[in-house]
Amino acid sequence: MDSMFEWGIIVRPQGIKGGMKVDTDLNDPSFLSRIHTVYIRDGEEMRPYGVRTLKLQNQAVIMELENANDRNSAETLRGRSLFLTRSDHPLPDNTNLISDLIGCRIIGINSQNNIGTVTDVSRFPAQDVYTYTDGQHEWMVPALKTVFPTVDVESRTIYANESMLLQTAVMQER
Repeated sequence: MDSMFEWGIIVRPQGIKGGMKVDTDLNDPSFLSRIHTVYIRDGEEMRPYGVRTLKLQNQAVIMELENANDRNSAETLRGRSLFLTRSDHPLPDNTNLISDLIGCRIIGINSQNNIGTVTDVSRFPAQDVYTYTDGQHEWMVPALKTVFPTVDVESRTIYANESMLLQTAVMQER
């Protein structure tokens, strides 16, 4: 895993004082209220920006950065991704980033059989859905705790309850 993770994208300026609307895929962005510094990629480097204000509005975040004091400077950051350091901002329990889940192996919790590899995660209002391939077919299955009781992104392994997986997985036509 990288030492930094992407948590949002600046979608547009908000107001005249340098505010920005940020979209995030975090299922619980409330932990963002504790951040003081964000990073924005500038060429090959990550440039730090101090956070002046940060407010949550549904799934969106409205924030002001120290180096962006007006609408024009906020506009120059439109479309840029925002990053946090993993060491300073650990994710809440039972929270994983989609980028960390893609590529994880799915292993049977009892049999230790290799079931497949996660290729995508789709977000829906009721439930996330994992797409995985077993080498021959592509499957979709809800990301339920009863199906996937243990997710270990550090070892790149997701453990599956095989009987529940068989009951909920749907083969996707190619």
